[in-house]
Amino acid sequence: MIALVLEYPGRPAHEVVGVARTQFPEFDRESVATVFDFMEAKGVLFISSGLASMGPEGEKLFGRAHFLDLLSAFATPMTLAARHGSTELGDVDPIPARAPAFGAPSLVDLCWWRGKWCLGAQTR
Repeated sequence: MIALVLEYPGRPAHEVVGVARTQFPEFDRESVATVFDFMEAKGVLFISSGLASMGPEGEKLFGRAHFLDLLSAFATPMTLAARHGSTELGDVDPIPARAPAFGAPSLVDLCWWRGKWCLGAQTR
């Protein structure tokens, strides 16, 4: 919702909630509205005449210099650092189970999602 308000300031609040509901279908409708209301109550979002914009707390947390950090969380594709033992081989897409490492097919044996790395073994 913050990214949407940053990209389209002055968008009707009900549209912001509606878009969030389509982006997060796993959450029930009331939960999405509750999160929006919470962000408004904390000053992250500001509603005036039914239009949503960044509130003072939102500007402090996500405005100006911090906008690129927020944007990169959504715009940067997730990759994992591929390792063989302690040697880092490069970055791989986490989706396929088989990933090329230096041109040779490899099997991903273990992924540590929080640390964003995986271990693999070359296949012949």
